[in-house]
Amino acid sequence: MVTRSILLCLLVLGVLAGCSDSRKTADKDFREAYEKNFVPSCVSSAMQSGVAEEKARQKCTCLARYLTGNYSPEKLAGIGAQESPEAKKMVDAAFAACK
Repeated sequence: MVTRSILLCLLVLGVLAGCSDSRKTADKDFREAYEKNFVPSCVSSAMQSGVAEEKARQKCTCLARYLTGNYSPEKLAGIGAQESPEAKKMVDAAFAACK
């Protein structure tokens, strides 16, 4: 009976660890996709405002890395969907960090 309980606990822990790994992989994939999509759009927008391409690329890459490094995928998904005070605060913090 004790052996059975131990095996059951190990099985549950294994399943939970697998879920955790899947979540980490999904988060990593989201962050990579976010950066891949954010940077070109950001560069294009900056260049339309008169910023040189190389400078725009450096700034946009910094912004993307700051955002993906400091916010969850759920928070990042909300930035583009709405102009909430929280989203503005997140973007302002990224600009301040990337000066």
